[in-house]
Amino acid sequence: MVSGVVAGFVIFPATVWSDSRLAQRQEQVEEQRAEQQEVLENVRFVRERSGQRDAAKPFRGLNLTEASLAGLDLSCAEPTSVGSCADLLGANLTGADLRETNLTGANLRETNLADAKLSTAILADSNLADVNLAGLDLFGADLHQSNLSGADLSGANLSIANLNFAHLEEANLSGADLHLTDLRNANMAGADLTGALIEGACFNSNTSWPHGFKPPNDSNCAQWFPGRGPLSQQSSP
Repeated sequence: MVSGVVAGFVIFPATVWSDSRLAQRQEQVEEQRAEQQEVLENVRFVRERSGQRDAAKPFRGLNLTEASLAGLDLSCAEPTSVGSCADLLGANLTGADLRETNLTGANLRETNLADAKLSTAILADSNLADVNLAGLDLFGADLHQSNLSGADLSGANLSIANLNFAHLEEANLSGADLHLTDLRNANMAGADLTGALIEGACFNSNTSWPHGFKPPNDSNCAQWFPGRGPLSQQSSP
């Protein structure tokens, strides 16, 4: 009789604990399923607006975690126009595939781009001020006339990227790869270029360097770049 009571006291808490763990797992599965459904619906909405240059693109705060958006045309009619440029303020693009995605004129302030795939992305005239892009692969990305002031680009791969007329004031470019990067007319006043690979970059007399920084002796603007031709033949906007 006593042993049965003792066994009951032992088994009952164990059963309760097991049921609680099972309920937690089921709850986690439901939450993951709901998030996946949310992302799918958000991707569908973004794809609907793709290619419609005059349409509003209100993507502010959307959850697009690991979304496949590669190659989509999300550009706007004019970067200075109101309403037709993609608004991704505060959106979650963690791990999203944005390779060759056209986000000309997009507002990407406060956007989470951790682990996002951005090589060859088109981000011309976009607003990426103060955004964390540390360690990301931006190889061949078009960032001309973009606002990257205060952005964290430490350790980022910007090789062959187009930063012509880009705003990089106070940006963190420490350890960044700027090999063969177009830095003509770029403003890097106050930027941190500690350990950055600058050799082979293209720059001109209008390139603004951080105070006291000594740029390479020679500017390399004669290389061919994928889809853009020789930098020496590109016209300024």
